Amino acid sequence: MYELDSRSLGPFDCYSLRFAQPGEHRYAITRAGPRGLGADRPFRVIVTGDQPLRSGEITQHNVAVRWSTDGFTADPAELTVTAGDVVLWHDHHAGVPFEIHGDGPIDSGSLREQSGYTHVFGNPGHYTWIDANGSGLRGRIVVRDPDVSRPRGRERWLAQLSRGHVVTIEGDRVEPAELKIVTGQTVYFAVVAAPGITVTDESLPTGLPAPSHE
Repeated sequence: MYELDSRSLGPFDCYSLRFAQPGEHRYAITRAGPRGLGADRPFRVIVTGDQPLRSGEITQHNVAVRWSTDGFTADPAELTVTAGDVVLWHDHHAGVPFEIHGDGPIDSGSLREQSGYTHVFGNPGHYTWIDANGSGLRGRIVVRDPDVSRPRGRERWLAQLSRGHVVTIEGDRVEPAELKIVTGQTVYFAVVAAPGITVTDESLPTGLPAPSHE
């Protein structure tokens, strides 16, 4: 099982970023943990300004992260988007916890303005999350098992799985501070504005990303 920790992305997680300004951004995908100096940044996001920033229309572009003996790869390795679009990175059978970091705002381990982190909660329980970078931000996710003893209950649960929940983080505010969901649902932590935070289970060490458990 992979833990709730935006510093260590796995098969139940996604990292997203909205690119507001035209420009070129290079980035790397590395194993979660301390970063080496001078790491190559072989992947690119090119943001064009062909159209004005759109307030009501946002296009999402998906990047699949894979792992092989040669290291991590991004598919596509080079992506061209329009200012205002969102790029979402997701684990595509990588099997190794990773993080994404690079030029400008790209940094899954330090969430800033217009970034996001999603996590699928596969087990019931009470999860208190904190910012491992020390801002004092915190919240709680309460996950309960659904009643699937009857067909109607199973149908209701399947319908719930198709609906995600959003936790908005802006400055020192978290809304909602406590969220109740059922097992298998996804929570999207939408960072409107922040100096660089994490969403980390408080039971994990704050100095290191979470390990993976097979």
